[in-house]
Amino acid sequence: MKLLIMNLFFVTGITRHFYAAMFAMLLFLLPFSNLFADTVVNDNHSRSVEPDFVAEIGIKAIKSTIMVDSTATFSLFLQPGTSDDTPVDLWLLAVRGESLYYFDLLSMKFVSGLNPTYQGKLLALDNVQIPVFYTRTGDYTIYFGVDTIANGRLDFGPGELFFSSTSLKVNAYSGHFITYLYNGEVYRVEAVQGASPENISKKLDASASGEENSINVSPNGDWYLISTDRFHDDCAGWPCLALSDNDFSNPEVIIADGSVVHNEGASAVDSSGKRVVFSLGSDYPGEDGHIRDLWLVEREGTNWSAPFMITVDSPFLYNNVPAVSQDGAKVLFECGNEPYENKSICEVSLDGSGFRVIFAPDKEYLAARTPDYSPDGTVVAELDSVEYGESIFRISPVTGQISPINLEFSNDNSPCVLGDGRIASLWLNREGSDGIHELKIMEKDGTKYFMLLTDTDIIDEILGCSSW
Repeated sequence: MKLLIMNLFFVTGITRHFYAAMFAMLLFLLPFSNLFADTVVNDNHSRSVEPDFVAEIGIKAIKSTIMVDSTATFSLFLQPGTSDDTPVDLWLLAVRGESLYYFDLLSMKFVSGLNPTYQGKLLALDNVQIPVFYTRTGDYTIYFGVDTIANGRLDFGPGELFFSSTSLKVNAYSGHFITYLYNGEVYRVEAVQGASPENISKKLDASASGEENSINVSPNGDWYLISTDRFHDDCAGWPCLALSDNDFSNPEVIIADGSVVHNEGASAVDSSGKRVVFSLGSDYPGEDGHIRDLWLVEREGTNWSAPFMITVDSPFLYNNVPAVSQDGAKVLFECGNEPYENKSICEVSLDGSGFRVIFAPDKEYLAARTPDYSPDGTVVAELDSVEYGESIFRISPVTGQISPINLEFSNDNSPCVLGDGRIASLWLNREGSDGIHELKIMEKDGTKYFMLLTDTDIIDEILGCSSW
């Protein structure tokens, strides 16, 4: 049994968890033991009156924040001193609120209670990586410790305890996801601090090989619209639109009126998954006088309708970058007579009626980009201002009044709005960044924010926001 335990320690890094668990228990017991305080010298490490027994001990969470039902990895370091063949208790403890857990070596899980993870000769560990799976949310303190008295109890006397601790936050899934394009691959990521991106292109590899150039998500998060060269011969060399549910197990190329649907730029899908809006045009004005228009295709049973132009009443040459409303009745989009400058914000019903201009540029506000609907009925968009540069504003669709979200965030691009009103955007001016497009999440009033993805230069075209 001793050999099995030692093998698990070295192969899996369980020892680190043991130490953490032990120290978590110590923290829990802190209010009940004055002796514990006598062993602590600084924030993270304890030194007893016999400092040579353990030369060095440490624990570090590789990521301090994770999502529930995922794995946290801890790095453990332990250098024995004068302890050589001395038997010890090794502890890995976790404290969450008033709950105490010890790491059980055989089950490889934290278990309620207080027991040492390992009893035997002191082990030398050099940055051993230990994975632990978490199924409960909360703020944890993880303790990694050596108890010099191998009696199965936690001993607090002088010279009896050496420990290190680290913190871990386990978040619940919020139901709010963001989609984006990075390095030629499409991703989604939970809008929670510490969440890890999910590479959707890698998931699609299980169905067919190929590449993507855009992704968007329905307002309710049930459907994903992907521009890809996979899944159909007519998509090779000229990406077309494919629709998938949120597990990406069976993506479907949209065949409308007998043909695949090619798109230019961003596209959008409503929450039913039955209506898709995309932009398409030519390099010269068509018969309607437009260079680029928005088109609608609708699912009819197992088939899709022929594309229907919904921007026929627009006076602008360029109509693109659609965002569908939560109820699927209307769509916001960029509109203007130049491909990139002097953009307005327009809105139209999905049947092509009710076209209107919500925002038009002037001498102060030169252009608007990537509009999206907010749950409160307002419109959120990036405005290019003479005074403030590129910043995010809120626009009343009734009065046209505009108000900044937070002007401290200059060079803030491509917003989309989550179901709880928070705003995702690509911010270039984070202190210490290289001026790249990093993913920021801020409260709807702009008072608080966090960086979701840093040191990642996301393609500045469109972000997709959803809420489950």
